[in-house]
Amino acid sequence: MGKPSLLILPGDGIGPEVMVEVRKVIEWFTINRGLEFDVSEDLVGGAAYDAHGTPLHDDTMKKALDVDAVLLGAVGGPKYDNLDFSLKKILSNEVKKIIRNTGTTTIMVTHDEIEAERLSDECYLLENGKIKQI
Repeated sequence: MGKPSLLILPGDGIGPEVMVEVRKVIEWFTINRGLEFDVSEDLVGGAAYDAHGTPLHDDTMKKALDVDAVLLGAVGGPKYDNLDFSLKKILSNEVKKIIRNTGTTTIMVTHDEIEAERLSDECYLLENGKIKQI
């Protein structure tokens, strides 16, 4: 059996910062537990839109469906708040395909309630670290 494959999609906003920390965790497991991963990275969200004119390129979707796990950072941010709503909906639909087709449990942290409801089976509203509403 080969190394588990991971696709990191940092996204925008705080996503790239979070993924720097995720890479540290992956490195820790390699050094301290001998677990090796085949890690690749690609663009999603505004970063992909800037590079390819689409929030999720077909090649990225193919990669996402071919790996063992996808690590998805934040998508969007102030720079992209004024994008055409249809592009945001396309991205949400594509992210939902990744989640559904890989069959993995996904935890998404977002400030966008509409996006959260569109992408999830369950939504939890947290306030000060406690569940306020389900």
